[in-house]
Amino acid sequence: MITFTTCKRWPLPGKALQLVCQALEARGLAADCVPWQEMNHQHFAQSKVILPLAAWDYSEFPEAFVQWLSEVAEQGVSVLNAPELIQWNMNKRYLLELADKGVHTIPTRLIKTADPAELKAVLSDCGWDEVVLKPACGQSGNGVQRYSAEALSQARLSQPSFNQGWIVQPFMPEIQQIGEVSLCFLWGEYSHAVRRMPATGEWRANSQYNVAVSLFTPDADTITTASNILQQLPSATAYARVDGLLTNEGFVLSELELIEPALFLDLTPVAVEKFCSGLAYFVGQT
Repeated sequence: MITFTTCKRWPLPGKALQLVCQALEARGLAADCVPWQEMNHQHFAQSKVILPLAAWDYSEFPEAFVQWLSEVAEQGVSVLNAPELIQWNMNKRYLLELADKGVHTIPTRLIKTADPAELKAVLSDCGWDEVVLKPACGQSGNGVQRYSAEALSQARLSQPSFNQGWIVQPFMPEIQQIGEVSLCFLWGEYSHAVRRMPATGEWRANSQYNVAVSLFTPDADTITTASNILQQLPSATAYARVDGLLTNEGFVLSELELIEPALFLDLTPVAVEKFCSGLAYFVGQT
């Protein structure tokens, strides 16, 4: 059994994951989708590998999710991507680590609390006029805020129910001008890419904000840059999405999605087959 985790709030798989399950079953491989909160010893016993590709609420329960990963490991079940890599990717402080390794990221600062005074100090220190504030552990644009230096004087910053810190980045106008590019990698190799264009008047490139998604063909340099970023990771990936902006200085990393990214497999049938071929090989059925 190949098990994909969904979550309690959204227990059903999306269209892309349904296509993957159908393709696996066509190969004679059983596939199932189960909320990670509801997995039990029976699921662990039946599963050859677990992929948290639809664990869309893990950032709301980060400690419980890490504990769940530990339980899976204790049962001897493989997880893709590796649990250590997933935990590394759960907090966006990884951007600071990648920047230290020479990866061209959007400039990033880490703060402990969403305090206007602390945020104004960051703007002053960095010389930024406008910033984006993101929960360090967050998903799908939830809790993401944008402020100018002037607005911070009267701002009441929202706080999540848990706090693992915040990252602060300068607002990048390219996001509204040409959108964000997402390069998808399967089994360590570049597969396909999309452009995610925010809705008119919007600046967040997430599905809940009506982003427009279209297939995109990046140039060779962009693919090489994204591939080199993945070479900096603690371990290899079965799937990865490298999000970034195309600027005058080349591709700039905004986020790295290694847990539950939309891989847009429904837009590329060939990618579905590639992904499933890799899974078949992983579980020993070629």
